[in-house]
Amino acid sequence: MTNNVADHHPGNSVAEGNHEGDFGCSVMELRNLMELRSAEAVARLNDSYGGVQNVCKRLKTSPVEGLSGNPTDLEKRRQVFGQNFIPPKKAKTFLQLVWEALQDVTLIILEIAAIISLGLSFYHPPGGDNERDLLPSDGILIQGNDLKIDESSLTGESDQVKKSLEKDPMLLSGTHVMEGSGRMVVTAVGINSQTGIIFTLLGAGEGDEEKKVKKGKKPGAPENRNKAKTQDGVALEIQPLKSQEGVENEEKEKKKVKVPKKEKSVLQGKLTRLAVQIGKAGLIMSAITVIILVLYFVIDTFGVQGRPWRAECTPIYIQYFVKFFIIGVTVLVVAVPEGLPLAVTISLAYSVKKMMKDNNLVRHLDACETMGNATAICSDKTGTLTMNRMTVVQAYMGDTHYRQIPDPEAILPKVLDLIVTGVAVNSAYTSKILPPEKEGGLPRQVGNKTECALLGFVLDLKQDYQAVRNEVPEEKLYKVYTFNSVRKSMSTVLKNMNSGFRMYSKGASEIILRKCTRILDKNGDPRVFKLKDRDEMVKKVIEPMACHGLRTICLAFRDFPAGAEPDWDSENEILSDLTCIAVVGIEDPVRPEVLKPQHSCGCPMPTFLSHT
Repeated sequence: MTNNVADHHPGNSVAEGNHEGDFGCSVMELRNLMELRSAEAVARLNDSYGGVQNVCKRLKTSPVEGLSGNPTDLEKRRQVFGQNFIPPKKAKTFLQLVWEALQDVTLIILEIAAIISLGLSFYHPPGGDNERDLLPSDGILIQGNDLKIDESSLTGESDQVKKSLEKDPMLLSGTHVMEGSGRMVVTAVGINSQTGIIFTLLGAGEGDEEKKVKKGKKPGAPENRNKAKTQDGVALEIQPLKSQEGVENEEKEKKKVKVPKKEKSVLQGKLTRLAVQIGKAGLIMSAITVIILVLYFVIDTFGVQGRPWRAECTPIYIQYFVKFFIIGVTVLVVAVPEGLPLAVTISLAYSVKKMMKDNNLVRHLDACETMGNATAICSDKTGTLTMNRMTVVQAYMGDTHYRQIPDPEAILPKVLDLIVTGVAVNSAYTSKILPPEKEGGLPRQVGNKTECALLGFVLDLKQDYQAVRNEVPEEKLYKVYTFNSVRKSMSTVLKNMNSGFRMYSKGASEIILRKCTRILDKNGDPRVFKLKDRDEMVKKVIEPMACHGLRTICLAFRDFPAGAEPDWDSENEILSDLTCIAVVGIEDPVRPEVLKPQHSCGCPMPTFLSHT
């Protein structure tokens, strides 16, 4: 099978030999392939592997039927590619926790409660899995129908990513299928998937190397050396610029990596040193106390009172000396602050609990210690500082710039009808506004956020876009020019009753306005839109909106008279001679609680940085 693939693709840059388990692709090859994106991934997939079909042949699977289900074959694949399971990082043992607690003598009493707590912590009720379209592993798309994936769990971006065989066929584990359907060939599971690699790097998972060492295999064993040579060969095939020595050195460096020991935080270290210093001072004071008491007793008894030392009185004198020693030990015990670090830890834990009620998760207690000296606060923007709800806040229509959403009565009926119909039909029918899940909450936005903002604008104008969609279902749309990175606009053509056509367009204002030759005036009638008019609109409308951080979207339309049907394939001619309806400004509102912490951080004021 491998030879057949090589015959059809003589320019293949990936060697076919030395693959694990008689498969045409090794684990490292598939991992490196899944790290590519978009055009680079398609080029590598076609040039090095001969397309998705040949990947299926190399993996000995059917693109239609999938795996055969043979237990022997499944076991062989598990040995070669691993299991689709990310092993959790091993927790500290019970004896280790007891040993750490016994480092402080006063905490021995708490060990009884710790035993009960640890015994209960071993039990975790099984969590119920929700029925969702969650991708369990990495793979390559074989066949898809308008497939859109939410990769926010990996990238942090809320925009849906469209997957196709031609542009971006890579599907990653942990992402959600939002629209469409498809079929993929699994290429990486468990710790070999992109999610598994991230968890392993973050220390949340246990890598293959740690598992092998725990099984008793020595790094220098012949089996491991042979496997290392095989992996080095694969690395050379995927990355020809890396030398053999570089790969071997890299493997050695990985083996030298050890888990760092747990260190005390800055505050804990200082408190420990302070406790030691106080303990030394207490020891000195207790010794001085014992010496003073003994000298006072000896001088007063034998010097001042003149009593002789008698053998029968020796037990009584010893009792006095023991009493003085107990007093000294009492002074020492009282002076040494054994519970000082524990008190600080309890105080920090209480602060963390209070912060949890404010939806602030603190993973490490020592983070609270250093927040008082923070000079910069870095935060994500989308969904963290903002509400992740695109909303129309300004609009320009009828030669009027509305700083707020206008009343429906202030807009001419024919202009309002153009806006409602254009937004309703010239948006993906999967984008919609749903009622809030909880009473008093905000309506839910489903689908593209920009389109949801326009649909929300229609609802703010007291109009119903769903009624228009019910009247014009998706199958009645005559022609749709979908949005892409080149076109930067979306247009939908409807057939009129008089055999003519009307096209609604929306897109970036700098793109649509260049294609507009007319604009609706305050009476709702089209007038000539010249170049100087466009420059004036950019200066007085577009730039002020942009200065407020708004995304400007232009709505336009064009009527085609009845008669000869236009050539819909000629996009440059079709998407021209437009009439501008309105320009709207869209923003992602800032959460109301964001500005409050800026005034409660104290002095000096830290620097706030937003990363997006």
